[in-house]
Amino acid sequence: MTQDWTKEECKKLHALGIDPMRSDRAKLLALRKYFEGDRRVYAVTEGKILEVRVSADFARKVRDLTEDKKLDWLTGSAQTTLSPPNTAHLCLQSPGVRNYRNGSRVARYATVEVANDSDVEAKCWAWADVLAKGLTVPLHFAGTKITAGETDAPPILIYKRKPARLDVAFAMAAPGKTQPVNQPTTVSGDVVIYPREPQETDWDGKGCWLAQPAALYNPDPGWESYLPPGDHRVKVIVGCLNGHGDITANYVITSPSSWEGLDIKPA
Repeated sequence: MTQDWTKEECKKLHALGIDPMRSDRAKLLALRKYFEGDRRVYAVTEGKILEVRVSADFARKVRDLTEDKKLDWLTGSAQTTLSPPNTAHLCLQSPGVRNYRNGSRVARYATVEVANDSDVEAKCWAWADVLAKGLTVPLHFAGTKITAGETDAPPILIYKRKPARLDVAFAMAAPGKTQPVNQPTTVSGDVVIYPREPQETDWDGKGCWLAQPAALYNPDPGWESYLPPGDHRVKVIVGCLNGHGDITANYVITSPSSWEGLDIKPA
């Protein structure tokens, strides 16, 4: 273990209750980086994150100091901070909307890209919480099979430098309505757009659905995942089998009076 602290840095560490002779820069940087994204102490005390284990008391101290931003002055390269090679690091990128077509059919999707900045593939799944309704539904990743199941969605493998498109919500024109010709669209590729018509023939085309696979398969306004026109606050959660924990973000989905008005913004 290398103690490469300056005299001034040693004073700062002593003031924080950290012994600089027992904690080198790399280890502290590793802990700070970890606790910036995860508060679980056991993962570092069991040696799952660092090459060396640390005590629970020390881990809690560094966690609390990190949360209070009292270790932001630390600089340097922590080459021992890397997570084990089987640990993935994910992030949610900026949301957006895009019109997709499948033949003559058109729909508007509100999406978020999930990126993987690690060197290993990440096995992931996602769901959404509609905060006002207390509703939780699974979400669909582009490229995975759309099924009629109400409570699940196929997981997906996300690779480095190949973000995955997560569908959060979608809107469509009412059956029989003429699609606007001035709406630019992109071919959906392997993403099936509503293989069935809405079951309620008197549906007027207003509102949208969360991108629950069952709703994509059968866009029925009777689904709980149907959102009437207006703004809806939604929490998107992405879970990862081999990651540091769930990643989350809050968005406001604008459910439209006409399908082309669907929008999504950070909350």
